[in-house]
Amino acid sequence: MKKIKIIVMALLLAGCSNYSSEKKKESVNNNDSKIQEKSSDVIDLQTAKQTALDHADVEENEAQIIEAKLDYDDGAEVYEIEFVANDKVYDYEIIAADGSIRKMSNEPVEEIKKQVQAQISLEEAKTKALENAGVDQSEAVFTKVKLKMDDGIPEYGIKFYAGDIVYICEIDGNDGTVLKMETERRDY
Repeated sequence: MKKIKIIVMALLLAGCSNYSSEKKKESVNNNDSKIQEKSSDVIDLQTAKQTALDHADVEENEAQIIEAKLDYDDGAEVYEIEFVANDKVYDYEIIAADGSIRKMSNEPVEEIKKQVQAQISLEEAKTKALENAGVDQSEAVFTKVKLKMDDGIPEYGIKFYAGDIVYICEIDGNDGTVLKMETERRDY
């Protein structure tokens, strides 16, 4: 695996964009140990990211990439590209074989359902999540904050990242108790 990565990096540094005789293995799912072959006749990750950014009319320097990875969906290789720009979270699926857009959506970064009432504010819930994660506010980029009812209890679902780590947190909307905290590595 290391040899393949070194070869790919050397080719990219040398300005070669076509390495059709090589195959690169990539993990399909971070939680899955299966390794799948990635054929070399597909578009690369940078091209997929640029396709999504161009479609969203967002400059690369204005976007913060949350996730960018090659995955398999219904037997087809697709790039999953998620980024934040202009107070929106954009989510794209780009077909790896031809670079066309399979799916796309965008939603406001902070989406709060009005009908659910909580005792603590959104800002208090975000602060609790940051404290629990040990992350400073200045380092965090929030990508999703939702208030919903779960078993009759108002609950904030909060997703943010800092550095290479994505944090997914659930906060009790009544008292601010951290109900769940998960972390995962960001895929670029």
